[in-house]
Amino acid sequence: MIADFFVIATVRNDRHGVALARELVARLKAEGLHRRNAAGMDGETGWVLLDFNEVVVHLFVEQTREFYDLEHLWSDAPRVEFEGTARAESPADGGSTIFHDG
Repeated sequence: MIADFFVIATVRNDRHGVALARELVARLKAEGLHRRNAAGMDGETGWVLLDFNEVVVHLFVEQTREFYDLEHLWSDAPRVEFEGTARAESPADGGSTIFHDG
């Protein structure tokens, strides 16, 4: 198993993705979930990947998300509905998707 959960989200631009990634790392660290690895933190790829072992987070700019189409790759995995303090949009609106692998 690669991870228990994959989170796929769209960000406005590279700077937004890096800022969100830094905030996620800080908040999850405070809750005891430490980042194992990261990619794209230079803010030049359109994609930030955060690996927290059980949870892998993908933050994409819209064009990069459409190109790689991870939702299609993981289409057979069950989706998990979630609620949070931020507004959750549907993937068609550029929001977030969480897949559970297991």
